[in-house]
Amino acid sequence: AEGARARFEGARDGDRVRVRVIDNGTGIPAAVRDRLFEPFATTKPIGQGTGLGLAVSRGLMTRQRGSLVMARTTSAGTEMVLELPAADAAEVSDVPASASAAAPNAPDLRVLVIDDNEDLRDVLVLQLDRFFHVDAADTVDQALAMVASGRRYDAVLCDLMMPSGGAESWFTRCGAQLADRTILLTGGATTEAASELIARRGEQVMFKPPAMDALRPLIERVARLT
Repeated sequence: AEGARARFEGARDGDRVRVRVIDNGTGIPAAVRDRLFEPFATTKPIGQGTGLGLAVSRGLMTRQRGSLVMARTTSAGTEMVLELPAADAAEVSDVPASASAAAPNAPDLRVLVIDDNEDLRDVLVLQLDRFFHVDAADTVDQALAMVASGRRYDAVLCDLMMPSGGAESWFTRCGAQLADRTILLTGGATTEAASELIARRGEQVMFKPPAMDALRPLIERVARLT
């Protein structure tokens, strides 16, 4: 908005680095403060926001052993605080963060997420790679190219409806074994064909946003299918 400003302040405090982000907005409504970091919590009209920005941001901080909290909010603005472990230059690794794909104790299962919604895809990857080895694609064509390159997947999460072709295209082209191991992701069917596909998949359907305590065991069950 016109006149909107944000101020950034950073300082090291022992073994932590703290960054404060302070804006001059109108504050965060009380009705959403308790669920501010939940996926899909938003005050924006439908089609103008997904409510995933803060969920993704907190997930990124958590992966780096950091935190993101709301320190204060009033009618004069909001202050958010990010904290991360401090590191001296000699301690910084040259290995990209993506090289450490999964937690050491994660099962040796590979999961492919296919979704054209970047925010939702990022949230799913952030949540799932605590337990599995996760790859992501934003189209069925990209996913099939990854499979053709030799990557093996024990389970696939595929969005039902995508502009470039969704789950119906995936099932037609992916082969019987991957089709059996595919879980549908959907916000609801908008066509008769989509409704029929949901019905055919039975228990292998998760409505968005998927609850991790239900999605994780479903992935493990699907991965055991032959």
